[in-house]
Parts: sequence; C-alpha cells; structure tokens
Amino acid sequence: MGVLAGLMLGCTSADPTNEPSSARLPLGGNRPPMIHSVIFQPDPLVRTGPVTALVDASDPNQNPLTFRYTWLVNDQVVPGQSSERLPVELLKRGDRVSVEVVPSDGMAEGARFRTQPFQVVNTPPTMTLVGLEPSSIHAGLVVKARAEYREPDGDPVSLRYRWWKNGKLVTEGDVAEFDT
Repeated sequence: MGVLAGLMLGCTSADPTNEPSSARLPLGGNRPPMIHSVIFQPDPLVRTGPVTALVDASDPNQNPLTFRYTWLVNDQVVPGQSSERLPVELLKRGDRVSVEVVPSDGMAEGARFRTQPFQVVNTPPTMTLVGLEPSSIHAGLVVKARAEYREPDGDPVSLRYRWWKNGKLVTEGDVAEFDT
C-alpha cells in the first residue's frame, strides 16, 4: 500500500507521458507546421529579377508542406500575388517589401509568419551588349566601341572604356573610339 501511495504522489501530471502540454498531439494526432524563417533573394533587394521568399519550415508529423503567400509593398497588400515570387516590375527603388506566409500540411495550418520589411536598394546597371565596329579590324582604322546597358532605376550612367593592344592597356577614359 505504501508503494502505491508513493507512486501516486510521484505523479504530478494527468498526462501519463509527462510531455509538456505543447508537445502533446491534439485529437486526431496532427500538429500544425511551423515556419522558422523566411529570407529574400536577391539579397540585397535589387531589381534584377523576381523577389523570391525562401521559407525554412518544419512539420512535427513530417507531412509535406505547402505555403500561402501574401506580399506587401509599403504596407499595402499586392493583389494577385500569392506565390513565392514577386515580379520585379511591381517594385521601384525605395519600396519596402514584406511577405506573410502561412504553412499548411494539408490537415492544419500553422501560425502566420510576417517578415520585417526590406527596402529595395539601388540596382546597378547591367551591360546588355558590348562590341566593336567594324567587325574586321586592321591597322589604320578607327575602332568604335558599341555598348548598350540597362539601368532599372533610371539613374544617369557614364561609361569608361579601356583599350588594350596585345594584352597591354593603351588608354583608358570616356572615349568610345580608338585609332589603331
């Protein structure tokens, strides 16, 4: 009888598994998934391609996960944008971008996760074409550099040219022509 009383006194929880209540399975045995973090690509946030939300999440029951996305630009919901990617055409320099993500394992939804807003920063220009004219070069010709670029933010761009001959730098500056 004393052994039975000792066992009863030693039991401090109505839960025979002694697991914390947060770790117990709800009715049906499924626990909701949870998001650990969401990061943006590209980082820093520039306008070179779509912004992608990369989600780190887990499901205690190891069920496959899907996610529901709500994109916000300057604290306003962007209508029609519900995938992991936000088109760059919807952004401009200075915009503040965040995303709300809700995980689901098909049986339960986890808690909504909202990122801190990230600011779209200056996007550097990219060269779209570099070439020389004429295409056939020989001594005595004036060669002209042809350069085209894309500047997503509309900033003014200046180009610098480096002219090389036989592997040695001959001249450098803002002149797009070279007299061979």
